[in-house]
Amino acid sequence: MAEKIQLDENLRITKVKERNIKRNMGLYTAGSAVSSLGTYMYNFAIGLFVLKLTGSGASFALAILFGMVPRIILSPFAGALADKLDRKKMVVIMDLLSGFLMLGVFLLTRVTALTLPIVYFSSAMLTIFNTFFGVALGASVPNLVDEKRLMKINSFRSTIDSSTSLVGPLLGGIVYAAIGIQYFLLLNGLSFVCSGISEMFIDFNIYNRPVNHNVKAQSMLASMKEGILYLKEHKLIKGIMKYVLFLNFIAMSLTISLPFTSVEVLKATPQEYGIVQMGFPLGMLVMSILYGIFKKDHDKIFQKTAKNTLLFGVIFMLFGLPSSPIMMSFTRHMNLLAIGVISFVMGTVIIAINIPLQVMMQKSIDDQYRGRVGGVISMAAQSISPLGLILFGFMIDHMSSYLLPVISGIMIVSIAFLMLTDKKMMEL
Repeated sequence: MAEKIQLDENLRITKVKERNIKRNMGLYTAGSAVSSLGTYMYNFAIGLFVLKLTGSGASFALAILFGMVPRIILSPFAGALADKLDRKKMVVIMDLLSGFLMLGVFLLTRVTALTLPIVYFSSAMLTIFNTFFGVALGASVPNLVDEKRLMKINSFRSTIDSSTSLVGPLLGGIVYAAIGIQYFLLLNGLSFVCSGISEMFIDFNIYNRPVNHNVKAQSMLASMKEGILYLKEHKLIKGIMKYVLFLNFIAMSLTISLPFTSVEVLKATPQEYGIVQMGFPLGMLVMSILYGIFKKDHDKIFQKTAKNTLLFGVIFMLFGLPSSPIMMSFTRHMNLLAIGVISFVMGTVIIAINIPLQVMMQKSIDDQYRGRVGGVISMAAQSISPLGLILFGFMIDHMSSYLLPVISGIMIVSIAFLMLTDKKMMEL
């Protein structure tokens, strides 16, 4: 009799936990979608506003800079705080602060004009809040669901990012044109507040992973130092990070070559270039959905990543074709279509690389270090971006445009071969 009662109680607990996990996934998806969509819409609309206000590319670039530098500087601090504080409170508070910031700027525009200093300040503050929000939420993902659904929830997040990056600028342009920048700020602020409220109902500790409670940081600097030391000693994460940073650096060449080839060489109109750019998020969206629907094998993730990286390098080289002498005899529209198709395929491969690596790292990093390690990796990945932009911007001014993606693709293929010959990592 006692055994039956215990079995019934265990069954009840399992059903409750299963229900809570499903609720977590729903609320996480909804909150992330609202927050991400609001961010993409804001970035697009504020860019349009700055260009319309000043007509200056330098002013526009400065707005981007204010939205980039705080993230690079503060990511390690955000990671340290995420490991010291209640991550749920941190996520909710940062989303609410983003909402209150936008609402505050809206109220300010009711009594004075929206000026560049206000735009720069609000962009910097929004980036700060989003940095702390993103690191805390990223560190919390493995605690929201059980291990068998870790791949699925990551695919959901990737689907959200791809979808919002696809429709965000479009909706941002429509809403901005329809209601103006003032009421756009109001709508954006309310979206962040709604996202923060939905996150209050997420159980951030439904699936607790082992934590070494003997490791306690005494200060913020000591906490960050522990995270860096942990990263250095963790051969798996350090090995992955080494390859990922090289790939991120080389991939920055596409940020230069793709718009240069499309606009300067093939003379694409803004509308045509916008359509071409849709290839990436469409490909990422399709592959993210497939990862969410079909159960993926978690074995030999690094080996599969290395093979996908090899494919990534080959596709990268194909971006040189539309502007090469081989295809210049084709019509401009056919070459632009080729770029769009290659972009779509590239988007699918990027997801095939990113999601399994995210799952591997989330499962490998101890819970009490996840925020700090994530912050350090984020800082490192974003710090090399400006260097890549400078280097590849210089290169494309001194060579034929089709050569840059070919050279970059060859470098990526070389990295893939290094990964395939890394015996220790290939065992993972």
